[in-house]
Amino acid sequence: MTVLDRLQDFRPEIQIMGAAAVFLELANLLGIPAQEAFTATKNLINGDDGKRAEFRAITAYLNGELA
Repeated sequence: MTVLDRLQDFRPEIQIMGAAAVFLELANLLGIPAQEAFTATKNLINGDDGKRAEFRAITAYLNGELA
């Protein structure tokens, strides 16, 4: 949440590039292919009945702080 909070000080195109850069560097550091991490995360976000509660909370935060 701290990274997301700090991103709000930048333009949208910088926000997404900053988040992507952190993701790509972390995936590289851990030796995890970025595309596999995206796929696994998409599966984690979506439960049997839609988006899981903790991820709905992230969406609400983003809408309230960054949108």
